[in-house]
Amino acid sequence: MKFGRLDRRVRFKKPVGTQDLYGAPTPTWENLSATDAAIGLVWAEVIWPGSPKESPQAHQIFPERHITFIIRDPRGSWVIDNDYRAEYEAEDYDVIGWQEIGRRVGLRVFCRRVNDGA
Repeated sequence: MKFGRLDRRVRFKKPVGTQDLYGAPTPTWENLSATDAAIGLVWAEVIWPGSPKESPQAHQIFPERHITFIIRDPRGSWVIDNDYRAEYEAEDYDVIGWQEIGRRVGLRVFCRRVNDGA
């Protein structure tokens, strides 16, 4: 892991259960800490996957975009969870998994873009 490549800012958010006017649960997202907005805002290396099937998928009505973030290990301040969401360049990505790099050196976080139908 080369720390010089961590040149992008990514914010991780946690789900909060709220209800709409009819009592149905609606997912909302908030910062990991209500008092410290810096928790969950990390430097990351962004890896966009490239493959031959990416071009046909891009022409679909709702293409699915995957992205990988490489971050330093945040243990001690917060712990990553598969229910979290990552915000990068005003787009939201669901965390679908993560993998440890080395011995608590960093994390490889695999995400899928949230498709809101737009």
